[in-house]
Amino acid sequence: MELRDFISLLKKNVIWIVTCALIGAFTGVAVASLALLHPGWKAEVRLTRELADVPPAFVLDGYYTIETTRAFGVRLGRLLLDESFRVKAASQGATFGRAERFNEREWTIRINAKEYIVAVQSARQLEALLNAKLFDFSQESHEAFLFGAAVSEPQRTSSLFSPGVALLVGGALGVIAAALGVITIRYFRQQSS
Repeated sequence: MELRDFISLLKKNVIWIVTCALIGAFTGVAVASLALLHPGWKAEVRLTRELADVPPAFVLDGYYTIETTRAFGVRLGRLLLDESFRVKAASQGATFGRAERFNEREWTIRINAKEYIVAVQSARQLEALLNAKLFDFSQESHEAFLFGAAVSEPQRTSSLFSPGVALLVGGALGVIAAALGVITIRYFRQQSS
């Protein structure tokens, strides 16, 4: 098939191609608009540590500090990934989404809430529960450090596409799909005859 044949084939099927482009554009705008209706927030969770009441002659080596911090970072991660813990920590009207590890002491967690104040309440509630759990772990294991968690103010997450960009992307994908469909149909018709 030469370029001239390809162009004439597309001209014959222009209604099909425009219809697919419009459907793709409409779908793209609908998806982007739904994402804007359900804003998300993210908060950073950081492991904190302070020296507990230890005797003045007590010396901590660097290896103990590093390994204990790593172990409590793992405990913090387990708490953030535990679904029942996240449900307990969410305030009314909010849920916690995916938690992602940034490094051994820092995590990012998604807060699904329509209003900023609800996201802030959930972040504060999460911080209080994490601090209580990590403090209990520190006390039970008789560590020289008291571990806790600091949760940042929630920040709005950006949506992947704005409605205008989604319109263009959806329309372009619709045109490509329609053109490939026309070429495929033409190919199979030629093969069968």
